[in-house]
Amino acid sequence: MPKYSVRHSVATAASATLFLACWQAIATTQLRRFKLIDIVLGFNTAPADNQQELLVARCTGPRGRAAAPPPPSPFDAADAAACFQASTGTYATTTPTAGVTVLTFAMNQRNTIRWSAAPGEEVTASSTAGNGLGVLSNIISAGTPTLSIMAVIDE
Repeated sequence: MPKYSVRHSVATAASATLFLACWQAIATTQLRRFKLIDIVLGFNTAPADNQQELLVARCTGPRGRAAAPPPPSPFDAADAAACFQASTGTYATTTPTAGVTVLTFAMNQRNTIRWSAAPGEEVTASSTAGNGLGVLSNIISAGTPTLSIMAVIDE
């Protein structure tokens, strides 16, 4: 199955309802269930000793779009275009699925965290257009640091 990487860089704000980054299925003739298999989270601004909690949650609704959404980059140049769209920014249009947080990362802003799924333990999105996964900044103790996200998605 084709694999894609997507890079996001976004200023964070504490909100359990506004996504910082989203990956959502798009309507195509070959709609597929994509899987989050690897994610790296870190801060690319001046380090601070502030606490932050980041969530990966299921989402639904219209895709919020930055002026130039990050394109999914295939690992193999021969792979077809991705059947999901990536978006960066804080959106009120894309909503978290109630009570469905699939991953939680509590971290100090000086840290970088990598989560890699064990085989068969990937976080899988539904194959419905507009549904997907996203990153929320649930808690932040101070400031609005810039979060860097690198996600690897398997279709």
